[in-house]
Amino acid sequence: MMFSSRASAAYNLGLRLLNCNATTRLHGATSQTQFSTTVWTSETSATNGSNANVEDRLLRREDFVHPDHVKLALDKGTMFVFAGKGDLKEVPMADSIKEFGVVPSGYSIDFVASPERIISVLNQAGIKTIGQLPEETYHELRATINSSANLSIIPTRAYELKRQLQMQTDGESDENK
Repeated sequence: MMFSSRASAAYNLGLRLLNCNATTRLHGATSQTQFSTTVWTSETSATNGSNANVEDRLLRREDFVHPDHVKLALDKGTMFVFAGKGDLKEVPMADSIKEFGVVPSGYSIDFVASPERIISVLNQAGIKTIGQLPEETYHELRATINSSANLSIIPTRAYELKRQLQMQTDGESDENK
């Protein structure tokens, strides 16, 4: 089933983030990174630079999800459907879905390495605001999260179960601190 490979991808990314954070601290850097990128929010986009409001703002999902992620997922050309006993099977996407550019009812866009999981791992590493995240790491994370290899169209029920498990494991991680 797809959850084991997704958990593995999130775990490996988390290890890379923790190592990056430890290396940054060892070299005496103090996360005063200035960004020249655009941070997308649900209301508007804000240029991430010397604006203290952006730098001190807590990380959120919208910082990592590209506004065109639906189009990017549809460009993949495949989707997952239930194939008996709760297993998922990857199948070619119907031409009508690609043509209209709309995710079918009962399906959701899933991120293999979800923005919420990335934020959780960053928070565990002590990176809680956009200003604490090194610019190169931000670009790398955003590109990875929005790559077609990280996006899948899956049944909404499977998506909801994954989110539920993810919140549960994130909650357990918080309790073990």
